[in-house]
Amino acid sequence: MNYQEPRIAFLTYLSRSGSTLLARLLDEYDDICVTTEGEIPLELFGVKSYSPITFYSKDDLELYLNNILANTRAASWNIPNNQILNLCNEVGFPINGPQLVYILLYAYKEIYSPNARLVIYKACPFMPWHISESMQYFPEALHIHLIRDPRAVYYSQKKSIDPFKGTPFSRSPLKTAMEWKRAIRLISDYPEEKVKIIKYEELVDRPKDLFKKIILFLGVSLSKDHISEIQFSDRMEKVDKNLHREIDLQPDTKKAFLWKDRLLINEIKIIDHYLNELIASQGYEIQ
Repeated sequence: MNYQEPRIAFLTYLSRSGSTLLARLLDEYDDICVTTEGEIPLELFGVKSYSPITFYSKDDLELYLNNILANTRAASWNIPNNQILNLCNEVGFPINGPQLVYILLYAYKEIYSPNARLVIYKACPFMPWHISESMQYFPEALHIHLIRDPRAVYYSQKKSIDPFKGTPFSRSPLKTAMEWKRAIRLISDYPEEKVKIIKYEELVDRPKDLFKKIILFLGVSLSKDHISEIQFSDRMEKVDKNLHREIDLQPDTKKAFLWKDRLLINEIKIIDHYLNELIASQGYEIQ
């Protein structure tokens, strides 16, 4: 196998913002391979106050990989250990965390979309506030950040059960609003040539125009000629499929605004009051 470090991008978002729909649609392009949620440990990325871990031998790495497969969702990617180890031998030890991330993403692409020119990493722990740190260790990587009306985000978090905790993603409109505010304020500081901000509402309302912008940002082709034998939804874990039962359907524009009728008035007031002009600054209407 002739390993070549892949071009990569990171997809960041708050939970229940529509990231899985975006991932599935991006994965349809010939040049793009989007990962399902394998949740690579953060110490490999050098984010969240971690310094990137380094592996000095094949034995060190094999022990670490076995631990990852036993304790994280990385096993759902179905990448054989020997394939990863062979790639690492080809690169040569010692291997640091970011190098291993590139290798894992390359191995994923080779299994599911070998002709893709770009791999997009999608995972819940990789949040918008990790971007500045990741830029240090992945200087060539691009970032796509997905935003959605904060009231719609909270509505989806409130009614959706986290399959790993057995509780709603959020019971607090204030907590959701605080996370949304933090993400928006941080995202605005990043260079536009490295971070593309897109809206969920455009994704469901004007997808053709939006994807032209995304594809231009990523520097890949608009071609969709190749049909993969293993579609994005087929690669998803069962728990994720249960959470996203309509993932293969065309998005329903009406559902984007269900929160207006189904959230409590007081919940909307809390979010509107806390975020105030920040909502309007992103093109959303204060209720």
